[in-house]
Amino acid sequence: MGSTTPTSEITHRTNYIEINTAESCAISGNKIKMKEKFIEGQVQTPEYFMFEGDLDEFRENVQNRLNDWPAGIIAKRYNSSKGNGLALIKSMEDFESFINGKPTSELSKWIFERYSTYVKEYRLHVTEDGCFYACRKM
Repeated sequence: MGSTTPTSEITHRTNYIEINTAESCAISGNKIKMKEKFIEGQVQTPEYFMFEGDLDEFRENVQNRLNDWPAGIIAKRYNSSKGNGLALIKSMEDFESFINGKPTSELSKWIFERYSTYVKEYRLHVTEDGCFYACRKM
């Protein structure tokens, strides 16, 4: 279905159909690139923001978002998966704890997204022809 193995290394095998190239798997594993692709493809995605270099402005932005987003902010490391590299920020104290000891260059590797308390979340795999696989994320 998809692999980070280069296409040239798997095409000699029989009974394999590559749907996702190694490049597409690398893009889908990068949350920053996925956000860009979602926006480009007009795919609905939760509101988010990123660190843009000024820590004081960022703190103010976080405070404003916490006021507007009562469920909080979910910080997602750009290459996280399976719950690793996630942090829930529900207060400025949570935020200060989150950034404690991190160099500002590290903050640019995170997406800060509006946290939604979905009861169910699904992952869809699609091609130009439509959805070919769906599963509920647990």
